[in-house]
Amino acid sequence: MPLTRRGFLSGTGAAAAASRWLTSARAQEVAASPEAKRPPNILVLIADDLRFDAMGAMLNRVVRTPNLDALAERGVLFAKHFVTTSICPVSRASIYLGQYARRHKIWNFATPLKPEQVDESYFALLRDTHLIGFVGKWGLSEAPPKTHFDYWAGYTGQGRYFETSEPTGPHLTQRQTEHATTFIEQARAANAPFALTVCYKAPHGQDGETPEFQYDGAFSDWYANVTMPRPATATEHHFERLPQFLRTSESRKRWHARFGAEERFQETVRSYYRLVSGVDASIGTMISRLEKLGQLDNTIIVFTSDNGFMFGEHGLAGKWWMFEESIRVPMLICPPRGSGPRTGRVVNEFTLNIDVTPTLLDAIGRPIPASCQGKSVWGMVEGTTASVRDDFYYEFFFEHPGIGKSEGVRTRDWKYISWPEQEQHREMLFNLVDDPLEETDLARDPGFSERKVGLRNRMLALRGELDS
Repeated sequence: MPLTRRGFLSGTGAAAAASRWLTSARAQEVAASPEAKRPPNILVLIADDLRFDAMGAMLNRVVRTPNLDALAERGVLFAKHFVTTSICPVSRASIYLGQYARRHKIWNFATPLKPEQVDESYFALLRDTHLIGFVGKWGLSEAPPKTHFDYWAGYTGQGRYFETSEPTGPHLTQRQTEHATTFIEQARAANAPFALTVCYKAPHGQDGETPEFQYDGAFSDWYANVTMPRPATATEHHFERLPQFLRTSESRKRWHARFGAEERFQETVRSYYRLVSGVDASIGTMISRLEKLGQLDNTIIVFTSDNGFMFGEHGLAGKWWMFEESIRVPMLICPPRGSGPRTGRVVNEFTLNIDVTPTLLDAIGRPIPASCQGKSVWGMVEGTTASVRDDFYYEFFFEHPGIGKSEGVRTRDWKYISWPEQEQHREMLFNLVDDPLEETDLARDPGFSERKVGLRNRMLALRGELDS
């Protein structure tokens, strides 16, 4: 039977139960396909609240992520990868379906995927050729489609890093790693291709608890003697330049708890980085297991995050807003070895979270459903496609009294943000060439009114295309 959340959290016993489920007739069915026609394995790794620059491959000289850096050397690093809505359930639905929220309509934590949406997810679309596994944070309602998976070791809600209020016992990241390697081993034993999605809780905080960022004790000494640099815009001067509704938002409340004093800032960032390094170690374990089983060279690996995370930029915390630290996340894609001269490249073209599903399908020669609004970037992995877009639309219509609804457009050189529900329809405009840190809002400067109107119209046009 599929695992319950309680079963997952119980540790190795849950892994054994899931493995018995895997070795059913489904495993035999997938393994029966002719060897010559079998597609590569697929491993999708999704972090939670991981900002774009929180790994060594993105030139962060503090955080230690040797395994992710090695993947970047082996594969393709997409350095300008963005989410279309910066909050967990919405972004995960967009990743799973390749759709904007305005199409899939999942705007909160309670709305589940409809049966017809499950059928359009990459999980379901890979099911006839792969054993399908899911490990970790589902992130979409309390009703996940467990029966669509051959191996379910997921949980609903936010999950807990430790099973009790005391930080003892195996860390959640470690437990997820055990489930993932169990599935990989069982799929190999069945001689069947697999598609495994591992959704970490890390480095997301444990909401409502102190300490919030609860790392594995094995990383306690990491970064202990490192002074974490403050972002250039994490100042009162930058905060005072924000509109009033941002200064009294949920982001400011969370700023006080995480970054309000220097000691809190240092401990928050150190703990966040320890969680990131824990994810990196987990990935290293999976890669080692794939290599030991002779499967690494036949596996497509995708690593990304559901949204970004602010380190106090502009005096704010959290995500949600259209600032770069909130919407920009890492993405790595490693093709099977020996499939072409594609390794160690950095792509600086726009890619989006909605591109994951069409890319996975394209990579194994499967048709992309008409419901997909993302674009395959597999051609960018292979080096045959230069880019897939020059700009993109962003939307945030999640209901929360302390977070304003917003939308906007990001081009190569400009960013336009609109808060339609604020008094007098508040707008922001940034010249990202001259002002990459988004310090100077030009929306009320008469000299840029034509630029603002042009970007507003472009935003409306992109929105209209998505609605058609």
